[in-house]
Amino acid sequence: MSERVAIVTGGSGDIGKAIAIAIARQGASVMINYHKNRFGAEEAVKQITENGGHAKDFKADVTIFEEFNALVQTTREKFGGPHILVNNAGWNSLIHIEQLSIDQWDQTVDLNLKSVFLGCKIVYPIMKKQKFGRIVNISSISGMRGGLSGDVDYSACKAGIIGLTKALARDAASDGITANVVAPGIIWTKHLEEIWNRIDEQKKNHILQETPMGRLGKPEEVAAAVAFLASNKAGYITGGTINVNGGAYMA
Repeated sequence: MSERVAIVTGGSGDIGKAIAIAIARQGASVMINYHKNRFGAEEAVKQITENGGHAKDFKADVTIFEEFNALVQTTREKFGGPHILVNNAGWNSLIHIEQLSIDQWDQTVDLNLKSVFLGCKIVYPIMKKQKFGRIVNISSISGMRGGLSGDVDYSACKAGIIGLTKALARDAASDGITANVVAPGIIWTKHLEEIWNRIDEQKKNHILQETPMGRLGKPEEVAAAVAFLASNKAGYITGGTINVNGGAYMA
């Protein structure tokens, strides 16, 4: 993949960083997007470049068309492509529907679903002209079976990503573009650690008992699935969803 160029949105979080590093390890140049956490993006860039790879970071709010477009155009100027887009940016409000405001709903939809649409819309004509593209959209186990509690907005968005990706995969296949989904289960990240520390032991045990592997996932395990779908080896896989959840949901 030494001639490939990738964009990873939400690249400053633990999962985004792991994805960027995994793709760079295969030889691709990577543009790592962040919005607020530049430190996380810089960490990923440093790790990639210290290992001989090529990466840069770029600040953009991917819920805004003009900023997402600037991310893509800057990537083209710096590296070329893009050949790979990983729509990873997202957030779970964990607010129950009774307390969820309309504004909070809109914010969740913008970040988790609208950003995916914008990214696909912007890169599609570029990939179509190249006759090559890999789009990997990050959904969630919540989009497959519903959330654990209090995240109807997040679950709706993550289910929407799966539908969007299937429709895109049908349209894009004849242009040499694949579109797939990776749906993580509960993955151990700094953000999850904050939540996990507030959960009582009974609920923690219940979550682990519902997971046949009996443990939480690692960001690197999500990244491995994404890197495979982004590779040349995955050229005949499109419209699919890979569940990375330790068996907590099987489909």
